Amino acid sequence: MSTYIRYPNYGGRFGFYPDNPSMLKNFIKSVTDLPNKQIEGKGVIVPHAGYPYSGKTLYKTLKALKTFPETIIIIGPNHSGLGQDVAMISEGSWQIMGKSIQINSGLAKSIQQVSRIVQNDYTSHQKEHSIEVILPLLLSIQPEFRLVPIIMRNYHPSVVEDISQAIIFSFQTQSSTPLVIASSDMSHYVSQIEAKRKDEIAFQAIRHLDGKQLLSSVQQEHISMCGSGPVAVAMNIAKSQGATQATLIDYTDSSEETKDTSEVVSYAGFIFH
Repeated sequence: MSTYIRYPNYGGRFGFYPDNPSMLKNFIKSVTDLPNKQIEGKGVIVPHAGYPYSGKTLYKTLKALKTFPETIIIIGPNHSGLGQDVAMISEGSWQIMGKSIQINSGLAKSIQQVSRIVQNDYTSHQKEHSIEVILPLLLSIQPEFRLVPIIMRNYHPSVVEDISQAIIFSFQTQSSTPLVIASSDMSHYVSQIEAKRKDEIAFQAIRHLDGKQLLSSVQQEHISMCGSGPVAVAMNIAKSQGATQATLIDYTDSSEETKDTSEVVSYAGFIFH
């Protein structure tokens, strides 16, 4: 068994999330207006900014899920641009909040064998927060699961299709169907009015589970959504599992914290079902 361990890099006082269990509990207690019903989800979109900005949307969306399977695949953007086009951690564990999340190496290696693009690339994961930020709140709801972490820097439709088909094919090797979580923030550093206008264009594609339309809209309308590739993959997989709709659980932007609507980053949580 591999001894590789991915240690946390982005928590703490000046990080994205509180890495102290009692502080995390205090944050969770501060989240109000939780969903009044839960959904049997076949895929999820959640944000990955600092908890004061997007943590409530992240938590509300995860709390809206009725059940969690044995394995969770989290696909996020590669913000640094370092490493492979599609980078996976295929064995070992991810330590965070005093817990050790085991990598589902069987599923990870199956995906890699089928895909022409997915590569083992541990180094690029060390410099990426888009998966790590999700884990503390995910663990607070689902303490036991195995993980397959993937980050993308290339969103070409052929890359999205390759990853989607590799994951769909690899599901055949699993006793239960894994859940795919796509990590993405929405519009970046535009006015609140502009963010809402552009995000609604992206939402139209998301509601139709149309990955190709999402990628096209993001490019044509210059929507600064950082994880359109991961979201397109998650939608393709959800459709293959019979999903027909996407429900918006929560939508907000950074002005809720900063009180400045002239320049915001926006955040959305969706569940595919």
